[in-house]
Amino acid sequence: MSPANGALLYSDAMNAPKVYVLVINWNGRPHLQDCFASLLASDYVHFNAILLDNASTDDSVAWFEAHFGGDAHCEVWACPQNLGWGGGNAYGIERALAEGADYIFLLNNDTAIAPDALRLLVEHGERAPDCAALAPRMLLFDTPSVLNSVGLRLSSVGAAWDIGVGRADGTAWHAENEVAGVCGGAMFLRAEALRACGNLSPVYDIYYDDLDLCLRFWNAGWRCVSSPAACVRHKFSATLGQASARKHHLNERNRWRCLLLNWPAGLILRQLPRLAWCEVRVMGAALRAQRPDLVLAQMRGWASNLAFLPEGLGLRRARVRSGQLRGGFQHLVSASPAFCPPLTLPSNGWYPSEMRDGAAWSPMAPEACLPPTPGKLSVSLANWYCPEEDLAVAITTPGGGTAEVRTGDVVQIQADNGATLVARQIYEQERTGFGFDTGAWVRFEQHGAPVDPRNTWERHDGGR
Repeated sequence: MSPANGALLYSDAMNAPKVYVLVINWNGRPHLQDCFASLLASDYVHFNAILLDNASTDDSVAWFEAHFGGDAHCEVWACPQNLGWGGGNAYGIERALAEGADYIFLLNNDTAIAPDALRLLVEHGERAPDCAALAPRMLLFDTPSVLNSVGLRLSSVGAAWDIGVGRADGTAWHAENEVAGVCGGAMFLRAEALRACGNLSPVYDIYYDDLDLCLRFWNAGWRCVSSPAACVRHKFSATLGQASARKHHLNERNRWRCLLLNWPAGLILRQLPRLAWCEVRVMGAALRAQRPDLVLAQMRGWASNLAFLPEGLGLRRARVRSGQLRGGFQHLVSASPAFCPPLTLPSNGWYPSEMRDGAAWSPMAPEACLPPTPGKLSVSLANWYCPEEDLAVAITTPGGGTAEVRTGDVVQIQADNGATLVARQIYEQERTGFGFDTGAWVRFEQHGAPVDPRNTWERHDGGR
């Protein structure tokens, strides 16, 4: 095989590794067009795109069959009932393995892949036969200049979160590095490793089942590596709210289950004081936030895991006997922080506006979109990081109009059909202390009145 004209070529394309793309879906019809259209635009041809439907009650299956059912790549696999994220994907994995898959790509329905993503993942897998799981570079769907994930980080108390989440995309994130795990929203798996180590565990439902599988790979002698050349856009946390009690309960419950099932005893014992202290911290944070629902969710997690302990210890003993508890991931455990730091994500490139010097300014990601806004807008920039340094932002409108605004300037633009803004420089959060990477702080005014681009999006597209 050899790459030519951007495509992976084989003497016989059907002898190329066979990829099964499993798109887990539950009542997600609005997402399916973007996801499957991107798959069918792939420059890699030997794949099956499976709508893995989890007993949807909307018209997902009928809509999919009407729009994609005629394509030879596409197929529907219907779960017998709603099996959850883990159970549904496990059902699909079992079936794909039985059909002779070489690779399995778990993909959330709220994603879209780059045309070369499948090819690049296969190429990486073929040149790294000891890799069981690859993490593509996941970008925010509506702000693809900002990262969602390049793999999972694992802390010393067993917490896991996306590496790079919320950071500006750039070359610093483009190296192929070993990672503790791969985000289940876009998880490229070697079928051979799955046959050796087993399927997704049924004890999680959602959250940490992706990490559990990757830690089992590590403990069995495989590796998990980022594959940043392959890009996937993802509508981050579109299903469960960022601060929902259910999400908190599942995360905290499953963190302890993953510790019990995968961490060597010596590592757990060394971390016991910190583990206990972090339980106090988590509960204290919920109390300070006046969130009794989170307090109750934490207590439910403790009760659930206490009931799970006999089963969990049995599963752990089975993994010890099979040689899959050797701690192969220990070099990737981070001493700090214990949990994911506070996170602020942009919407279509814009962070929440802030008042500074009596005016509302909107921080922007490296790139941002201004939706259609009738009339002329006055655009100005401010540098709240280093006042002695000039900022510059390029503005392009769909009709081909261009402008550049610099610190201290006021530029008039006509944004009836929207506009795209691109910052000429990036200020990283370590330098600014603002908690996110950004290119500029922008002020929009219309007839002397401020315009908030985030509110404009809500007005124009129903609160996306």
